Amino acid sequence: YQRRVHGRFQSPVHCPMATSPPVTPTSQRKLDWVADEDSNACYSCQSQFSLLNRRHHCRSCGLIFCGKCSNKSCSLPLQGFQDPVRVCNSCHLYEMLRLDYEYRHMPLLLKGQEFTKHNSQGFSSPSTRFVALDSIKKDQLYWCPPGKSRDEKSKILLNDIHDVREGQKTDAFKRSGKPGIDHLCFSLVAKQRNLDLEAPNREIRDAWVAGVRAVRHFQTLRSPAATRSAEDQRLATVKHQEEKDKKQQERIDRLSSIRAKYGKE
Repeated sequence: YQRRVHGRFQSPVHCPMATSPPVTPTSQRKLDWVADEDSNACYSCQSQFSLLNRRHHCRSCGLIFCGKCSNKSCSLPLQGFQDPVRVCNSCHLYEMLRLDYEYRHMPLLLKGQEFTKHNSQGFSSPSTRFVALDSIKKDQLYWCPPGKSRDEKSKILLNDIHDVREGQKTDAFKRSGKPGIDHLCFSLVAKQRNLDLEAPNREIRDAWVAGVRAVRHFQTLRSPAATRSAEDQRLATVKHQEEKDKKQQERIDRLSSIRAKYGKE
């Protein structure tokens, strides 16, 4: 992931997890940009463009911003930009969080870890379970006894997790917890079920808490592709309405011309 050097982010020269596509010629990249004539104001702050307030294209989403809303830069290897290029503030935040999650937190979750799992229902005592991120879908955590095959029912979707609680704050820990282990425990609270875990040490607990929270934060952000898609739909709606208004005005003008020609009001 990118590291901070003298107050600026620098991309790693090489990351074994990243596969950079060949660099795309600038002329081909610009084909995905919003046309200048389609935007008279900054997409973010809505300030009107002028001779002093110039247009700037974000190289990630392709939308048009003012200088203040697009004064950051970063490399975009997935889009073919190996060197840092201008991006808007939203895409910069998205890219920083993506790098942080994919290169720091995701490897930890994919590797998995053995925890003591506490149960909120039934009479079973806490048991050792191997917990990991699904390596194919990457959208769920699963758990199973160490060395055993996974059970499709023993999983929790990342999108369903709405809270990450540190310490013994859920019913499972109230039932089977014990004093002196608050610094080892955490709970993933979801819609249908919770995952209540006791880590071997505090370092592992804190790393997993940070990893799951990074996932949740990243998932709340709108991707550059989604932002561009929404703007394209808006522009298409505006153009359709403009065409509709134009045809209606042409009909009004023709009717006015006919009335004027034959002297009818």
